[in-house]
Amino acid sequence: MRALAAAAAIAGGLLLLIVPRFVFPACEYLGRGRMHCTEAARGEYLVGGLLALVGVALLLVRPGAATAAAAGVAAALCAAAIFVPSYTRYCANPDMACHYGMVPTVRFVAGFVGIVELAAVVGAVRAARRDA
Repeated sequence: MRALAAAAAIAGGLLLLIVPRFVFPACEYLGRGRMHCTEAARGEYLVGGLLALVGVALLLVRPGAATAAAAGVAAALCAAAIFVPSYTRYCANPDMACHYGMVPTVRFVAGFVGIVELAAVVGAVRAARRDA
């Protein structure tokens, strides 16, 4: 379960780095001026980078309480990724790529990875109790 949680965190972090810039780019990257969605994209870059680092940490830690803690941090980062666009706001125009693509994709990725990480937390806690 630890390897699955690590792979999900790394893949999710990389997707949070790639989606707001290349797949469904924020308005600034499409040649428009700087808008609120640019701040949302930058927030997702930060969360995505941290999530990828936590995924690498999940690969390196030994099974037990440290695995549960790292998976918990990854789940918290996924929750942060879901709320970053609401906090920083994004374009209200439904014709903008950030509105119809970036924000829903980021929320889907973060939600999916968050569910995997929560399952990893539960599995790690059960394994730690069983081994103790």
